[in-house]
Amino acid sequence: MSFKRAAIAGTFLLTLTVCSFGQETAGRKPVKSDPPAYPEMARKLNLTGAVKLEVTINPNGTVKGTKVKGGNPVLAAAAQSSVKSWMYEPGSTETTATVTINFKAP
Repeated sequence: MSFKRAAIAGTFLLTLTVCSFGQETAGRKPVKSDPPAYPEMARKLNLTGAVKLEVTINPNGTVKGTKVKGGNPVLAAAAQSSVKSWMYEPGSTETTATVTINFKAP
């Protein structure tokens, strides 16, 4: 199966909503969370859907790393790039959060 067909097929498994994000975490909230840019390839293919990320947060609030837990690969790259620039409230230890980014074609 080609990448293009796989990317299109994957969109049918995703929730169609406006670009937004939600998060599940143990008390640490983002203090800076810019929305992701809609990828040009996704625009051309009219891709929409949700990307679920596992985010590791340093004690100082910076994002240490992200791991894709689900979603279209074309959209996942944009979601990861955006979330890596987020800043969370400081905490006493490193924590993990689950973030869902929802994309809708502009």
